[in-house]
Amino acid sequence: MVVTDGGDTASSKNVHQALEAAQLADAIIYAIVVMPITNDAGRNIGGEHALEFMAKGTGGRTFLPSVGAELDKAFTSIITELRTQYLLGYYPQNVPLTKDRFHKLEVRVMRPDLRVSARNGYYGEVEGGGAGSSPEDRISVSPDRQPKPSRKKP
Repeated sequence: MVVTDGGDTASSKNVHQALEAAQLADAIIYAIVVMPITNDAGRNIGGEHALEFMAKGTGGRTFLPSVGAELDKAFTSIITELRTQYLLGYYPQNVPLTKDRFHKLEVRVMRPDLRVSARNGYYGEVEGGGAGSSPEDRISVSPDRQPKPSRKKP
C-alpha cells in the first residue's frame, strides 16, 4: 500500500523500472493518493498517473480520497479485496522466445457481476538468454521485506 501525494522528489529509477521491480517481486500496489491540493494547476498529475500505471500493472487499484470518511472507505475496500480474492496459477507452455522478456496477459471472466484485478503480464526468458532471463537476475524479497542482493554471474 502506498499512501502519497504523488510527488516524486528523489527517485533513482523511472516508473517503468519501478513497475518491473514490483512485478518481479509479485507485489500488488494499492495507491492511496492524498491530494493536499485540489486545484489541477497545483497538483502533480504526472505522479498520480505514474501511481495509476503501477497499480494497474500489478493488479492493484488507485484511490483518490479526501481525508476522513473517504480515506477510511479506501482502506476498507483494500481490506475487503484482499480477503475475498482467488489466486490463479498460469504456467505458459510452448511460448516462442522473443526479444521482449515481458509477456502480456489478460484475465477475463464470463460473469458480469465479477471484477478481475490481475497483473498485465509476466517476465519470461528471452532469445539468446540475455540479461534478466535467469532466476539469479530477478528480484527476490526476504521475509523481512528487504531486497536480497542479486548474485553476480562469473
